Amino acid sequence: MATIRYSMRQKKWIVTWKVRGATFHHECASEESALSFSEIQRTISQKEKERFTQTKPIRKSITIRELFDHHFSLCSKRPITIKQDLYHARPLLQSLGTKQVASITQKEILAFCKSQKASGLAQSTIHRRISLLRSIASWGKREGYLSSAIENCSVSKGKARRTPPPTVSELNALLRVAVPHVQRVILLGIYTGARIGPSELFSLKWDDVDLTHGVISMPNANKGSKLKKRDIPIRKDLIPTLARWQHQDADCPYVINWSGKPVRKIAAAWKTALQKSGIRAIRPYDLRHAYATYSIRSGADIKTSTEIMGHENARMILEVYEHVDWAQKVRAIEGIPDFFALAPKAVRNPIHERRPRKREIDEPGAKYCVRNTVPALNDRKHLIHSEIENQYGNPADKDADHKRNAKTQNPCGPECGSQKERGHKYELSQQTEQKKLKEEIHKPPPFVAKAEYRAEKQHDRTQPRNDSTHDNLHDGAPQWDAPG
Repeated sequence: MATIRYSMRQKKWIVTWKVRGATFHHECASEESALSFSEIQRTISQKEKERFTQTKPIRKSITIRELFDHHFSLCSKRPITIKQDLYHARPLLQSLGTKQVASITQKEILAFCKSQKASGLAQSTIHRRISLLRSIASWGKREGYLSSAIENCSVSKGKARRTPPPTVSELNALLRVAVPHVQRVILLGIYTGARIGPSELFSLKWDDVDLTHGVISMPNANKGSKLKKRDIPIRKDLIPTLARWQHQDADCPYVINWSGKPVRKIAAAWKTALQKSGIRAIRPYDLRHAYATYSIRSGADIKTSTEIMGHENARMILEVYEHVDWAQKVRAIEGIPDFFALAPKAVRNPIHERRPRKREIDEPGAKYCVRNTVPALNDRKHLIHSEIENQYGNPADKDADHKRNAKTQNPCGPECGSQKERGHKYELSQQTEQKKLKEEIHKPPPFVAKAEYRAEKQHDRTQPRNDSTHDNLHDGAPQWDAPG
């Protein structure tokens, strides 16, 4: 709604109104002219509002061909996008063009997908065409041509083909047989990572190439980037080649040209080069994949490669462009730390594989021990006899009456007898040892002699005692030297 005010400074009447958020002003000499202008603006605004809110009459029946014709005549897409959509729309119009959009069923869509699959198309291409049908139907609903969009017509997207990027030998073979403008595409595609086509590389001009500072201002494709161009450093050994090309193209502003004319596509020349080189079928766009793969493989960080290639984030590089070879997988496996070298040293002989080992120590009766279990067996006083007998079968001591023969020198060797025989020998040695120990305990000391004494006279303790009246009590007894 328009408003009127009088400006004391300008001495004029000013009419103010808004159209879609923008504010406009108009100066009038008198109040009557300002009121008249305000009424005119109010009428115009009312009519625009009615036209904007008015909906188109919905047609009850419209065919797919008619809907597609309306869409391509009214849509505001880029010419290259319209060209791609028309390519995918032709099979749809041939199979489903005469059918009513409102009456199309899931069965008919699946039949179309089956026929496309039988013709050898990839699942991703079939998904692209069904997605085009759904998007145009949604557009028809928004514009009032349809009462409802097509539902339940989704198909699987399928797995994208992951073609390995060209190798060094393939690139050299292709470069030797390619025509000059294809050679430029190969070198600039692999060393700049630009999009091969009119959106970027084919639109590059010599004015965007700064050989003095070694910078290329690559045009940005219309992929949502806010910048029209992005700076890419030029490889040092590529600068002389670019200088030679620039000297040859003195009259042509485009870097990729054929006989002085800009190039829009290289499909035929690329196919001829593939046939002459004898390599596998690779696409020109695989040069962009090769840049992403080899740059990251050589140590470039993903963020830098993302900016050089003109992506908003690294997701596209990780999911589509970067390819992993077998050597990278091997390095990933070999890069895991050697945990077994850091862990404690493994036990050579586990407990369930005990083997007795002879060890000479100072204590008697402890000539055998078990490796990895106990350091040495002592005189066996604290061990149970059944444990020694059943597990190790220790032989008799060297002082036992039972002597071992030649076959029992190593009780746990290959000549060792049965467990019962070893236990019997051990019992005999223990009995002999105990018997000798008892004899040693009860045997009197050999150096103690029994003395013979005569009867001693009773001495009156009241009387003094002298040496003359005291008899030698040790008469007849052996005389010993007094100590000291």
